[in-house]
Amino acid sequence: MKTDQRSLSGLLSRSCIRVHSQEDVLKRTKIVLALPSNMIDSV
Repeated sequence: MKTDQRSLSGLLSRSCIRVHSQEDVLKRTKIVLALPSNMIDSV
């Protein structure tokens, strides 16, 4: 039971990390895409 719980918690943490990493990537891409437009608008 203990080993099963550890494996489950490990899988959950891994999945959470993956989701967070994906969200970070999306945020970064959005920021990168928004920067040029903001610079153009400022100019």
